[in-house]
Amino acid sequence: MSRQLTPYEKNFLTRHNFDFSNTSIPTDIPIEYLVNVAEFRGLNFYIDQNTLIPRIETEQLVDLALENILTNFKNKEKIVIADLCTGSGSIGISLALELAKRNIDFHIYFSDISKDALDIAKKNYYNFLPKKIANANFIHSDLFNNFPKDLNFDLIISNPPYVPNERIASLQNSVKNYEPILALDGGKDGTEIINKIILQLPKFQKKINCLIEIDDSHNLDKIKSEGLNPSLIKDQFGVNRFLSLFLL
Repeated sequence: MSRQLTPYEKNFLTRHNFDFSNTSIPTDIPIEYLVNVAEFRGLNFYIDQNTLIPRIETEQLVDLALENILTNFKNKEKIVIADLCTGSGSIGISLALELAKRNIDFHIYFSDISKDALDIAKKNYYNFLPKKIANANFIHSDLFNNFPKDLNFDLIISNPPYVPNERIASLQNSVKNYEPILALDGGKDGTEIINKIILQLPKFQKKINCLIEIDDSHNLDKIKSEGLNPSLIKDQFGVNRFLSLFLL
């Protein structure tokens, strides 16, 4: 069955120089993978099937992170950030661009359990911030496992796998058949990776400042965040989407 492209899909593919003479487009492949481009905050990030396609709701995580920095660290000489489960690097890179625009010095540690995804994050960072190569490290790691033990972060951000694994089979074909399951599957109730991040936080520092994207089905009862002043933040669609942990 030939694929009938929507006007939006045609417009997107045209903008990114897709060869429409290819008539064998799978009916359910995300158009972003056809051109290896995902649009995020008005920027074009390189992606392939080793990375998730950044979602529009995740753009708000960058805004929250920037607001957090401007509120809590406006007089700090250099902001040190960790971007866990970075994927394409879209969150950390977008934040770095916002900081650079304001002449705020920063250093970002990007990490991912997937070496292929981390290589893509590095490719994107070098593309967007070629003059700031010294301001970033890329660490192939399962969360904090391979991080230097003496690091202290001003802010930790993450969009980890958070889909409950029993829901994977019911996801749209365009998601479950093409996007990396490793970046989707959050364990039994979707909080396995989230709670691993939280449990590792105190090992790194006494002061905690962390923003994590979560599934809209999550609530604080499922998240082991006692003592970290947890709060849930709604996204632009009015559903709980972000977890803030704050202990300064």
